[in-house]
Amino acid sequence: MPDVADRYIHDSYGPDYFGLARADTVTDAGQINEEVLRLSAAGCRDVLLFPCAVGLDQVGLLAEAIHTTGPASDTPSTHELIKKGPWQWNSGSVW
Repeated sequence: MPDVADRYIHDSYGPDYFGLARADTVTDAGQINEEVLRLSAAGCRDVLLFPCAVGLDQVGLLAEAIHTTGPASDTPSTHELIKKGPWQWNSGSVW
């Protein structure tokens, strides 16, 4: 998926800002979990994730990614944080 992200970021931000935007782009389940855990530890309550690829399958891939375990066995998964977090819910979907 990194090549898809690279193309999307390059097309969206251009060569001048590619490096800055790419540095903060997560492209796999491990990176998503690490980033959400890092933000949660910093007190962040809201996270928006934008796919770099077109298609509803991206929603399923994200759902699959957040159900994976965290980076360490004693660290909660992103899914566990979402379940217990102060999130707004609409018919079972995170807003």
